Amino acid sequence: MPLCTFHLLSLTPATTIPTFLATLHSTPLTPLTIARVIRWIILPTQTSRTPLLAHNTHWDLLLILPTTGPLPPTLQPLIQHHWTVTAGVPSQLLTSFGARNQELLHPAAAT
Repeated sequence: MPLCTFHLLSLTPATTIPTFLATLHSTPLTPLTIARVIRWIILPTQTSRTPLLAHNTHWDLLLILPTTGPLPPTLQPLIQHHWTVTAGVPSQLLTSFGARNQELLHPAAAT
């Protein structure tokens, strides 16, 4: 199973999401997913509870990358808080992810 890294990001007060995304797109990274964080679906109760919930951190973005390395240095000044976890993802899911994601985001017009 290939490894992917999930990055939960809280941007600095001076950084807007469009600014962060423009900087991200200027890097060689190819994210699987970039999502705006709205709310917790399930609150963490044990694992990583303190770093995720302490200090009433407002999380802005979830970034899923098909790599295990750190984020590029150009992104670091834009991030106030950063939490990551690396996990194995089935390779079949990764190979079809791009096409499936496009279908979900832009479904074919009904005839």
